[in-house]
Amino acid sequence: MLRREAEDRSYVLDGTDVIQGSGAIIDWAESKAQDRGRSLNPKAALDEAKEVERRADEVIAVNVRRLAFAELLPGHAHLVKSALFYRASGWRRQAGNVMWPVAWRILMRMYDIRPGAAAESRSKLEAELDWLDGKLADGRTYLVGDRFSRADLAVASLLANFARPKELPAHHGMKGPDALAADVNRWSERPVMRWVIAQYRAHRAPMTV
Repeated sequence: MLRREAEDRSYVLDGTDVIQGSGAIIDWAESKAQDRGRSLNPKAALDEAKEVERRADEVIAVNVRRLAFAELLPGHAHLVKSALFYRASGWRRQAGNVMWPVAWRILMRMYDIRPGAAAESRSKLEAELDWLDGKLADGRTYLVGDRFSRADLAVASLLANFARPKELPAHHGMKGPDALAADVNRWSERPVMRWVIAQYRAHRAPMTV
């Protein structure tokens, strides 16, 4: 499985061109691909796949991030800072430490972190999980069509933090608030979470930490 950032600020450089946004990056990669047989664009249902991808980006991604920040930033901000600067070089990590109080305030405003924010995003995510469970209720292997597509990539990548597939071992060692751990446990038996695990098993080689 291709890696996909939950943030839609991800980008790639192609010479002097900047391709920004996960959907645009997939389109760019498709245009450069040598093996057209492995396309992420389902021929018969591309519009439907892009609609699922759009909903994943605009609803699921936003509320996955907001729920995490709402539970972490007020009382566990050190965990966010450690994750953000995990791979940073020495001087970048030092600069991050100096700028962290400002960054913390920006994140709190950007994600509208206030009393009730976690519950609000959790409720929106529950509704999206219900929708996805409904799509999978007929026993289908993929969300759209009969092969792995950009729709599956979008949804599986965004829900991996909660599904905890073994192919992403870093997730298993992550510590966090009890409320997020309770979400992981409560949602673990949902059809969509079992589906995410199956997609990683089928399409992503295990990673080492």
